[in-house]
Amino acid sequence: MELYIVRHGNTPLQGDAQYPLDPRLTELGEKQAQALALRLQNVHFDRIFASPLQRCVQTVAPLCAKTEMTVQLMYALLEKGTRANYIGLPFSVLQTICPQIKENTFSCCENGLPPYEKDVQAFERANAVISYVRSVCKEDDTVLLVAHGTFNNFLIHAALRFEIRDNFNFSQDNTGLTLIRFLNQDGKKHTKLAFMNDTTHLNNLL
Repeated sequence: MELYIVRHGNTPLQGDAQYPLDPRLTELGEKQAQALALRLQNVHFDRIFASPLQRCVQTVAPLCAKTEMTVQLMYALLEKGTRANYIGLPFSVLQTICPQIKENTFSCCENGLPPYEKDVQAFERANAVISYVRSVCKEDDTVLLVAHGTFNNFLIHAALRFEIRDNFNFSQDNTGLTLIRFLNQDGKKHTKLAFMNDTTHLNNLL
């Protein structure tokens, strides 16, 4: 299985006046999302999962529009630090951003995150996501997860089976792309990191 992990595009530093808990992409973020779509338009994804926060839905929308692929909203991909019980904008509103979305039934934190989620809890959630994705996908599937900078760090740790450590994080720039391969060669299972936080699709935006 090939697992792509991407962070959403650029957002306002201090949130959004209309959506302070759930900011939209900036103009730069929208351009980053378009560049990401061009980068990935020839990759056939068997499954796409995204955080229900609108910045992630906006990030994956151009790719879905180009390819007509659907994306499943997964509440377990919410960013660490999201206010407890906040699960995003109404589904009908998110559909206006990306008509190809549908809800996922994975039963992990669909009612929001616990108050003051700790690193160990976020890591447990990331492990649950990776386990779920690997259980519902085939060995030759290609999968995309669209989430957030901090939570992506936990996802990458979980996928690579690394333990979390204090004061260590994998860099995750806006629309930075990571590819992890789960291989079965000669009866032996291998996990390989192909690349991490690749932003070469943004070169023309610099």
